[in-house]
Amino acid sequence: MSAPGSFLFVVARDTGSSARADRSGGAGRSGGAADALVARATDQGLAAPDWGANMEVVDYGNTAGDRAQALASALARRLRSSNPAIVGHCIELVRACAKNGNAGMLRALGAGSSSGVTESLAGVAKPGAASTV
Repeated sequence: MSAPGSFLFVVARDTGSSARADRSGGAGRSGGAADALVARATDQGLAAPDWGANMEVVDYGNTAGDRAQALASALARRLRSSNPAIVGHCIELVRACAKNGNAGMLRALGAGSSSGVTESLAGVAKPGAASTV
C-alpha cells in the first residue's frame, strides 16, 4: 500500500505484438508502420469500423514522405483478403482516406498508381477474386 499523496506508476512494455505504428518516418520503416496501422483499423474482430483508428491512418497518410504510397499498398493488400470482415472494414477505410486525404494520398489511391488500390477495389466485386492475406 502506498503512502497518501504518492502515486503508483505501472509501465507496460510493448512487445511488438500490438498494431501500434512507429511514427519516426525513417527510411524503409513507413511500409511496416502503414501495414500495422491498416491491420489495426481493419481487424477482423471489430464489430464496427474503428473511426479513431481510421482517422489515425488518414493522418499518417497525409504527412510528408512516402507514407501515402506505403499506406495505399497496405490497403491494396488488405482488400485482397478472403475474410469478408477485413474487406468490409478496408472499404470503409479507403473511403475515409479518399474523403479526408490530401492530394498526395489521392494520387496514391488513384487508378494507374503503383499501389493497386483501385484494381483491388474492382476485384472485390468479382466472385472468387479475393485471395488470402
